[in-house]
Amino acid sequence: MKNLLFAIILIFNIGNINAETINFDDLPGNSDPVPDGYKGLNWNNANSTGVIDANPYLVSGADYTGFKDNVLFNSFGYLAANSTLINVANGGTLDYLSGYWGPGITGDGDIFFEGYVNNILTYTSNVYNLTSNSTTLIELNWFGLDSLVIGSTANVWTADSLEINVHPSAVPLPAAAWLFGSAILAFAGLRRNIV
Repeated sequence: MKNLLFAIILIFNIGNINAETINFDDLPGNSDPVPDGYKGLNWNNANSTGVIDANPYLVSGADYTGFKDNVLFNSFGYLAANSTLINVANGGTLDYLSGYWGPGITGDGDIFFEGYVNNILTYTSNVYNLTSNSTTLIELNWFGLDSLVIGSTANVWTADSLEINVHPSAVPLPAAAWLFGSAILAFAGLRRNIV
């Protein structure tokens, strides 16, 4: 009986399990925008983001911990101070835990983060200086965000190995699913009474 109840709970909650490291290596590194919906997130709500192969730009002997092949970048970052907004595709929340960040081809620059919960600014990070020839691990551990805003000076930033949990909006179960679950519980109870 306990196993049956556990299986039913697992079936109804399987959609809420979605934690992973996002590293962009399964996308072409040709500067194309990140498609909305990639890894359950919208990536282009404010300033366009793209994916580029970082290998030709890496300086020999520098520390690029956390970067591997393709990286995320803000493709119009060189134009002016800018912000990029990331949120969950089709609603829901996200947790930003950590990620590796570095400067882009325009050189050093500053970056900061804002986290919104219920459309209210709830979290504000320190300002991080991204310097050439290295990456910076930025750990925030912000939970339940509607959106994550990445603000920066007039510079291109790069990012990789992002630890983000996506929690899509709960999909209401149709009445038939509840009826099916109730029937299984009733049969399990009936079986127990007969045995």
